[in-house]
Amino acid sequence: MNGERPQPGIVDRAVREADPLDGGLDGHGIDAGLASVWAQLRAARDAGEAEGAGTATTRLARRTRARRSAMLAGVMSVVVAGTAAAAAHLATHTGQLASGPDQVPAGGGDLLAMDGTDYERVLDRLVADIRFAPGDEAARQRLLTEGSLAPQADAWVTTGTARAVVAQKAVCSWADHWAEVRAQGDATSTATAVAAVRTLAGSSAVRDADPAPSPTGRRGDEGTAPTRFGWLPGVLDGMQQGRPADVRVTLTDAGSCAPEDLPHLDRVADR
Repeated sequence: MNGERPQPGIVDRAVREADPLDGGLDGHGIDAGLASVWAQLRAARDAGEAEGAGTATTRLARRTRARRSAMLAGVMSVVVAGTAAAAAHLATHTGQLASGPDQVPAGGGDLLAMDGTDYERVLDRLVADIRFAPGDEAARQRLLTEGSLAPQADAWVTTGTARAVVAQKAVCSWADHWAEVRAQGDATSTATAVAAVRTLAGSSAVRDADPAPSPTGRRGDEGTAPTRFGWLPGVLDGMQQGRPADVRVTLTDAGSCAPEDLPHLDRVADR
């Protein structure tokens, strides 16, 4: 104003030096942004105190400093607003890897916050490759929204656990479908169901949790015990051999499937 203009680039440089977005709106970025802004404001205050003590300063420098402080105050409001936005968004990915007890019994991987803002979307994408039997997608959705993987406060689940739980439910889905189409004499659909369970047995959802499924592969204080998916080889063998009663016994004895998961298998096995 009054014919005086600030030196080119001073305000831009001030904003750039205190840019709260430089590190992103995560915890580290916000902390760094706040620290930078406070440093700039302290520098402006100290310069003002030095001037009051008798330091020679031109009117241009005083006005530039005032503009700089005003701009930094504006940047500060952006940081505060960003902090509020970050607080409202609770990330599902914690950035922590499962270790120790978190890896037992269903495998490791990232720890997911089950009350994360985008938890359901993250979970859906995580297990999208695990197929259920035709017409049984509702069971899959119930598992994700009402079952053990449903959103809940102050709870975490590993990616390995989530995939293993869904894979287990998918085996129930295909085993029951196999019993239904086999009873109808549909050889093609029967073979498809067997192939689907075979694929699940070799999938990362199973193998990451249990690299070598075995009914006696885990040793404990009371002797041998099944591994996480130790029941799966018996289920696959029973399906390949056409023995629905054996399949049902294996699944129910292991507690792998609930009775409501196997309506067709129960009817066929009882004949």
